[in-house]
Amino acid sequence: EAGGGHAHAGLMMYQGGSWPEAYQDRAFMNNIHGQRINMDVPERKGSGYVGRHGPDFLNFNDRWSQVLNMLYDHNGSVYLVDWYDANQCHHRRDDGHDRSNGRIYKVVYDEEPWTPVDVSAHRPEGWVRLQLHPNEWFALQARKRLMEHGGNEATDTLLNRLMDEATDTLHRLRLMWTLGAMGKWTEAHGLRGMSHTDEDVRAWSIQLSLESRNPTAQTLKKLETLAAEDPSAMVRLYVASALQRTPVVSRFPVLKALVSHAEDAEDHNLPLMIWYAMEPVVGQDSSQGISLLQACKIPILREFITRRMATQSLVASR
Repeated sequence: EAGGGHAHAGLMMYQGGSWPEAYQDRAFMNNIHGQRINMDVPERKGSGYVGRHGPDFLNFNDRWSQVLNMLYDHNGSVYLVDWYDANQCHHRRDDGHDRSNGRIYKVVYDEEPWTPVDVSAHRPEGWVRLQLHPNEWFALQARKRLMEHGGNEATDTLLNRLMDEATDTLHRLRLMWTLGAMGKWTEAHGLRGMSHTDEDVRAWSIQLSLESRNPTAQTLKKLETLAAEDPSAMVRLYVASALQRTPVVSRFPVLKALVSHAEDAEDHNLPLMIWYAMEPVVGQDSSQGISLLQACKIPILREFITRRMATQSLVASR
C-alpha cells in the first residue's frame, strides 16, 4: 500500500506554510525501496497519535533514488537530499557505493520566490516575536538565537506577556519552549501551566518542569492530582514519562493514581510508559508493589507487577 519495503529515511513534519493546506502538519518520509516519498496524516488516538497513509507525495520512478533527508526553508520550500545509488543496502565494501552523483532537489509551490533572510539581524525582542511566525523555521531559528544569547529583562517580560496573552496553542507552546531553552522556565510557570484548560499546555508544562529531575513537593503533589483527575490520556502519558525523571522513592503516590484508570488498559502508550516508571518501585519496596497491585485496573500491569515480585522473591530465596 505504501510502496516498496520497510527502509525509510528523512522524516519531515511540514510546517513551512507556503505549500497548500493539504500538506501542512503532514509527515513526509522517503520510502527507499519504493523510490518515493510517502505522506502520512497524523491522527489523534488515545494518549498520542497514529499515522494514516495519505497519497504519495512523489514517485521518482527510478530505483537509484534514495532521498535521505528533507528540510523546509524560510520560504516554505523544501530541499531533498538524494544519495542516488544503485545499491540500497549496507555493506562494508569501499567500492560498493557510487559517491559521485548525489543530488539536491528543491520543491517549490506556485513559483514561491526565494528571499534573503538574516534572523541574527533581529533584536532579541524580535526573536521573541518570531515565535508567532506562521513558518516554524523562523520560530526555531529565533529560539536558537535566544538560547545562545540568554535574553535580558526586556525579552523575559515580553516572553511572559505574550505567553499569557496567547490564544493559539502553537504560539503558546513555542513561547514555553523558548523559556525552557533559555533556562528560564520556573516552578511557577509549571504549576500555572499544569492547570491550563488546554491539554497540550498541561502536558508540556509537565515535561518542562521535570527537565531538572529535581521536582519540589508541590510539583509532585500536582502530578498526583493530574494522574488521578485529568481527563486527558495525553496528560497522563506525560505524567508517566515525567516520573522517570523523579527519585524512585517519590513515585508511589503518582503511580497509584495512574494505575486506577481502567480506560487506559488498551492505550498504545500508557501501560508500558507507566511500567517503565513503576518497575524500580516494585523492585525496591514489595509493600508498595502489593499496594499498586491492589489498586491497579490495567491487566497487563497487574501481570508485570506479579511477575516482578515473584522473580524478586525467587532470587531472595536462593
